[in-house]
Formats: sequence, C-alpha cells, structure tokens
Amino acid sequence: MGGRFEDLHIPFLIAGITAGIAAGVHTIRTRKKKGGDEGILAGIACYYLAIVIYWAVWLVAERVSMCIELRKWTDFDLHDHLNLIWVYLFYGTIPYGLLLIPLCFLNRWVVWRAYTFKR
Repeated sequence: MGGRFEDLHIPFLIAGITAGIAAGVHTIRTRKKKGGDEGILAGIACYYLAIVIYWAVWLVAERVSMCIELRKWTDFDLHDHLNLIWVYLFYGTIPYGLLLIPLCFLNRWVVWRAYTFKR
C-alpha cells in the first residue's frame, strides 16, 4: 500500500509468526485434551502466552538486529525494552484485552475448525 521495503521491521514479523504458531499449537493441544471443547481459562492462557512470546521474541530479534546494524554488541535501550514489555502486558490486559481476548477465542475457533476439517 505504498510502503517501502525498508519500512518493514523484521523483528515484529518474526515475533508475530512465532506467537501465532505458539497460540495455534496451544489451541490444538488444549482442545484435544477436552475432546474439542473450549475452556475459558485455556483461551485466556492462550492470549497471555501469545503476548509474552511475542514480546520476548521481539526483544531478542530487536537486540540481534541492533547488534548487526551497529556491527557490535550494544546495551542501548535494553532496560527500556524490558520495561516496554511490562507496559504492553498492562495495556494488553486492561484496555485492549477487552477487544483482543474475544478475538483470541474467535481465532481459537478458526484454528480448531481448520485442524479438524475433513478428519
């Protein structure tokens, strides 16, 4: 949509892909245990699992990309990045969680339907 390739921030993509895979695997494992039934706690756990994995992977990928870009190890912004994870966990819980947790359950339903399609 008019963006440049340089604007594509790889650490966010790596984090999103990893969190999505983890959430999908978690969905399949928890629903298999219950015979395909959905559990409220499993759905909420899936949401927080995805948030934690997303930001942990983003932090590592961002650190690696900064070191590659500077061609040396840097401790620049490490403390700020760690604090940022706590901020996103808070906002992911309170204001955004009201919208995103129901979307997580919708996503879990879609993943389960795709997994059980023609089985």
